[in-house]
Amino acid sequence: MHLIWENLIPNLILFWTATFKELDHEDRGYVISPEAWKEVGEVAAACKATILQHLRSQMTSEMYSNWTLFIAPIVLRGRFQRPIYYKHFLRLVQLLKMCLELEIISEVLDQIDEGFQAWVEDYERLYYGHQPDRLSSCPLTIHALLHIAWGIRVAGPVWAYWAFPMERHCNTLLNIISSRRHPYASISAFVTAVAQLDQIRLKYNLHLELCLDPTKEALLRNEFISQSYPDFKLRPPRRQATIDVHLRTKLHAALATRFEKDKVIVSAAVDLSQPIIQYGKVTRLENGDSFVAYDMVRQSEDSRDASFIKACPSAESTAGVREKDVLWSTTTYPSP
Repeated sequence: MHLIWENLIPNLILFWTATFKELDHEDRGYVISPEAWKEVGEVAAACKATILQHLRSQMTSEMYSNWTLFIAPIVLRGRFQRPIYYKHFLRLVQLLKMCLELEIISEVLDQIDEGFQAWVEDYERLYYGHQPDRLSSCPLTIHALLHIAWGIRVAGPVWAYWAFPMERHCNTLLNIISSRRHPYASISAFVTAVAQLDQIRLKYNLHLELCLDPTKEALLRNEFISQSYPDFKLRPPRRQATIDVHLRTKLHAALATRFEKDKVIVSAAVDLSQPIIQYGKVTRLENGDSFVAYDMVRQSEDSRDASFIKACPSAESTAGVREKDVLWSTTTYPSP
């Protein structure tokens, strides 16, 4: 997140608007004219995003991500003085999309590695120009691109750690800074102590005994745990309302499938025409995630949501074949 959406992309935009540091941008092929840049901003604004210079401070990482991957390849076409800069940017977009794939095979990983090496070399030629007075155009974040493929090899796909894990780790560090004069000493001591404590837990199997922040499983007001599902807890927001007929039909069909009963029997046994209690969140106990109901919980743009739906329908693989034993095959369709 910080490497790409909060450093690389904003820096490229600074280049394109001739405002990157105090470098000489005169007659550079990457500079987009103010008129063309205004058109880019207007088109992007129509897409519910903006890249106007005076609004850059309001751009979030997610907005930079959406703009880079889906909007910029269209609105930047034909805007550069030299087309090679547009092609160079498209190669970056392609590499980023490859990095964000759910699964990455070894052949694709090699393509990512070689692709970033070539992209950085071309960046040095196009933006740096191998001129000592333009050395500031090569910040450390450009070199860090060369290590993305290595990071995937040792830690898995980047979507697993580019955002939330590092963000949460940084948030824990803010609260332990006890010295304004020597903040890094406080951070270093805290990180070292946490690492030592983790190793003691692992080596001697003392996870519960050395848990300094135990999870509170006690029920609070308006929370509920069903005896049929003791591993889950329903949480507020909570409301009592009548569900519409369309949703009622779907629930009866789901229950009929789940318990292998006729839908008429289920409809008679489960009366959904009366107001029912509805909960907006469900939490998996024992340090599990929380899942939210979309129409009951108001989510901001940067809210975290661990909701995940996995459908496993069983299809009759011998359908249409006479005098054959029925065979069933299960296919998984995950959807975040």
